[in-house]
Amino acid sequence: LEAGAWGPGTAASSCDTEFMAFPRGIIVLILACTVLPASTFVIGKSGDAVVVGTDSRVVLIIDYSRKQPGSDICKIHKSAPRRYFVIASNQYVNIKTGIDFSDLATQTFAADGNPKSLADSFETKAMAAAERILKEDGATTVLSLVFFGYDRGAFYYSRSIRRSPSETYEEPSDCPVGCNQHWLAGGYHQVTDKLAPQVFASISIESAIPFLIRKEIEADTTGDIGLPIALLRVDADGEHWLSPGVCKPFPQAAK
Repeated sequence: LEAGAWGPGTAASSCDTEFMAFPRGIIVLILACTVLPASTFVIGKSGDAVVVGTDSRVVLIIDYSRKQPGSDICKIHKSAPRRYFVIASNQYVNIKTGIDFSDLATQTFAADGNPKSLADSFETKAMAAAERILKEDGATTVLSLVFFGYDRGAFYYSRSIRRSPSETYEEPSDCPVGCNQHWLAGGYHQVTDKLAPQVFASISIESAIPFLIRKEIEADTTGDIGLPIALLRVDADGEHWLSPGVCKPFPQAAK
């Protein structure tokens, strides 16, 4: 299997600060925080199927420094029949501009059209959003996303961007219908990069992906990623949750 890897996509969170006044001059400081999960995920394509695995942990960051655990979530998103995505970003939602990259992906991939064209459209929109964030908030954007599914065959299209005061970076990686035996990793993936070539050569894709994610979690020292692992296979027969983690089957009407 051939690799396509991205830079780290650890997620940070920020809080809006509000002051609420009560009788007798009592003032309460309220921190309203967004819930932003860091991620580790691996996607692989073999034959006419694509398999995606993710961790489930959420970590809240208070005052840009203090961490506390949040509730586990499903990090595999469905945007349209047989169309899904996973995403890792240092800011899913930018508080100052209100830009929500997950929502942007959902809206983009819900539209009709060729999967590659939709992936390209997302990349253009995401880079424009990153430019706005840099201009209005002075913040760097690092984002990695994989759009995957089934459209007369299994496919995935990855789009990675980085926009900082000194860097403008884009790295697409495509595995369209007909492409075979490819993999890539996103979010936290340093351990995966080292182990994946040997692991994918030794065991099935359905076994290799959760093994690699588990090793990534075991090696993590930040506490930002963790079990359970969600594992989804998409092929001509539809979606198959090989290991749901905290995910639940998507509604039948959305297939």
